[in-house]
Amino acid sequence: MNTTDDELLTRYARDSSEAAFAELVRRHINLVYSAALRQVNGNVHQAEDVTQAVFTNLARKAAKLTSHPSITGWLYTTTRFEAANIRRSGERRNIRDQEAHAMTTILNAPESEPDWLLELTTRKDDFADTQLSWRPPNGQMIPSNYILRIDRPIAIGGTVVDADGKPVAGAKVSWGQEDDPTALKLPQNHNFIHLETTTAQDGRWQINRMAEDTIPLICGKASHSDDVNSPIEYVSQNKTMEEQLRNGKFIFQLGRAATVTGTVVDNNGSPVPDANILIGSLSESGGRSGKTADDGTFSVHGCRPGTQLVPAHADAFAATTIDTDANISPNLVDVSRIPFHLILKPGAKRPMFRDGYRIQTCLRDI
Repeated sequence: MNTTDDELLTRYARDSSEAAFAELVRRHINLVYSAALRQVNGNVHQAEDVTQAVFTNLARKAAKLTSHPSITGWLYTTTRFEAANIRRSGERRNIRDQEAHAMTTILNAPESEPDWLLELTTRKDDFADTQLSWRPPNGQMIPSNYILRIDRPIAIGGTVVDADGKPVAGAKVSWGQEDDPTALKLPQNHNFIHLETTTAQDGRWQINRMAEDTIPLICGKASHSDDVNSPIEYVSQNKTMEEQLRNGKFIFQLGRAATVTGTVVDNNGSPVPDANILIGSLSESGGRSGKTADDGTFSVHGCRPGTQLVPAHADAFAATTIDTDANISPNLVDVSRIPFHLILKPGAKRPMFRDGYRIQTCLRDI
């Protein structure tokens, strides 16, 4: 069974599956930590705090993010946001420290108020999603009463086709938004985390929940378990996309997929059942995953053709990765023709991530 980022997040949100969330952390932690390290000018402690905050937010917002067009994109945007908060908190703390030193003999300045956000979202048929947000630590006061005026939405639509141009039924069409802090209106705006719909038998889809002012900033993709995900399309980068969406004529095209097969064994050549297999980069949202059967074999569908990383890990074994470049000549396109053989060696079990736990051990382990 293939497991996408969306499916892992759904399992965590619906079933509180720690294994699913740990897999998401494993896939993306290097990306988040390296981006955080750049944003905080190489401050390791601040980068760790940012990374912790990002994955805590991912756990807290899991239910709302299950169909986000790009979990990787959301993680990167959230990393930038949390890094900016850390920097601002540091600046405020320095000012308070200076004032406290001048006024008193207390050596330690008081800790800053924990950052928190009140966020409310309305969802009603025939009206655009509307968001209210206040961040009291930044001086924003939460009113006791608020009159909310909601707007009519703009309908967008189109079709999802496969690599041969044939309509695809049951494909997911997911939408998110690009960040534009200069255009953000507070406390009320039409920002949304994600919107998703599924194509009908004729491959057509429609969404009727976006406000007029959100359309120029939306981005979307189509996905199906038997195909390679479509590229993420951005209205801001495609001059004709907005008109096609409004006319219900925009086309997402899925890619032709391959099936990767193989076997996972231990040092003695015995099959390893229930091992986790990932096809593609750890930070690739379009990667595919599965598990080995009782005889150690696996078959993962919907994989991107071409050279691929094939990592595997299981309880009580150290993770291993093979690069298909070692087995496939560069001009070979369909990896489904080559069965892979992975050998797992005994090793420590990978640490589990839980909301509120520190993750430095995961950083060292990956």
